[in-house]
Amino acid sequence: MSPAPAPIAADPAPDPAPKAWWQSRAIIGALVVVAAQGLRLTGWEIDTEALTDALLNALSLLGAALAWWGRVQATRPISRRVAPGLGSDQPLRRAGGLRPAAGAAAPGLPADPGRPGPLDAHSS
Repeated sequence: MSPAPAPIAADPAPDPAPKAWWQSRAIIGALVVVAAQGLRLTGWEIDTEALTDALLNALSLLGAALAWWGRVQATRPISRRVAPGLGSDQPLRRAGGLRPAAGAAAPGLPADPGRPGPLDAHSS
């Protein structure tokens, strides 16, 4: 025998209490648009280079603050290993590994005399 279906609520949820106009994001957004257009009509202009510089600095600061706050609030350490259940539990590695530049020796190894250097490949 299957369980009885859940009863359907007869009354919809009550409407939330109204909020003041200045608490509405839609009203604030509309006021920003009106203010920006009003400034444009009065001839006020923005130095786009300075604005771009200020926005990039603000984004950089926001990113640093977000990284700091994320680590402060973290409850577990960061691991270089793949999360369990997502594949290998081995450390993450690039496909093919890291390779030295042409003709350069890998750290701790002697140079490969048979491998052409950066200038040898193009000289004839």
